[in-house]
Amino acid sequence: MTWNRAGGHRLASRNRIVLSNKFFSRLINHASVADVSIEAADSGRWIKKLSDDDQALMTSADCKDVLKLTRTLRAVHLTLADKRWLVCWGFSELQSIPEGLLPTNITPALLCLSVEEADITPAASALKIKEAIEAFHKDQDGYEGHDLEDVLPLFGDCQAFCIEPDFEYTSTFPRLIGLVYISSYFDGPMELSDKTLEDIAGLFETGSKYLPYELLLQGVLSISWRGFFLELYRCIEQLFPAAVLPGFVDDLGEKRPLIELAKILETRLSWRPRENEALIELLKVLDEAELDVFRKALAIQIDEDVEPRVAVGRRVYALRNGFVHFRPALEDNAIAKIDIDLLLQAMMSFVMKAYDRHASRFHGPLLDEVAS
Repeated sequence: MTWNRAGGHRLASRNRIVLSNKFFSRLINHASVADVSIEAADSGRWIKKLSDDDQALMTSADCKDVLKLTRTLRAVHLTLADKRWLVCWGFSELQSIPEGLLPTNITPALLCLSVEEADITPAASALKIKEAIEAFHKDQDGYEGHDLEDVLPLFGDCQAFCIEPDFEYTSTFPRLIGLVYISSYFDGPMELSDKTLEDIAGLFETGSKYLPYELLLQGVLSISWRGFFLELYRCIEQLFPAAVLPGFVDDLGEKRPLIELAKILETRLSWRPRENEALIELLKVLDEAELDVFRKALAIQIDEDVEPRVAVGRRVYALRNGFVHFRPALEDNAIAKIDIDLLLQAMMSFVMKAYDRHASRFHGPLLDEVAS
């Protein structure tokens, strides 16, 4: 996964004809790789003008973000004035449209800009490309451009949305794309229940603004539930200092965010929290019923001599270690007994509650600073 935070740049040589010529050159070059030549390849080609508004979008829009999720899954975020668009390539049709996204038709501007920014490879065969574009070009009398519907299919599946304002989940691009991707997950590689998919969507849509959504997106892109589990664990791992530092900094009267102090302690003293202990401490955010979900998911036997939170923490930590390091015994003794959906649901609940409880103090100013 590659996230290009474009920061609002504008493409060079931005006018409708030049950008359309680059669009058709991409098609011609793709055909030439298969030794299929296009007559009048050097003659100009473009897509017919749709409207003045679309032409203004093509010449003046800013590209804010580009996400290349796989070889074929790409997403582009475009803006013009106070309007925002999302163009997705290769995504399955969304099973439900998240609130805050309005489906819109692909236009010449959205097509050309997103193809250029996301470096979309044509999906059609060389002969299909030749059939679609060869016969018409600017050196012919009466040429006014190609019809959009003739060239759009040459690049594969594409969906476009207008992004409405005032929806927090749209403020971070990996978070937005995570929700869009999971809304189209009916044929995804992980075998997840509807409840798990709903919980994932809820995490992207309503989770803490401090969550590392790149990790969550990377997790849902995994082909195995183990990859998703590990990315959820990494989200929790980021909060480990928050489990042990508050009392220390309170004694010192320290006012800086805990993440700054954790960086100083690690850089100067090579100090890091003990993972197992920090994990067990963070599990205090869960109540007895929530811990019981973990216990059922991991088939943990009740032991009256071991506190449930400790038993869960030890088991989650051992599972993480077994995935990160090769442990032959783990496969035989543990994996077959795990309720995967229940475990992922428990981990997401843990992530949500841990960030709700600790993230603002860990990443931002302390509460008395906010009050002042």
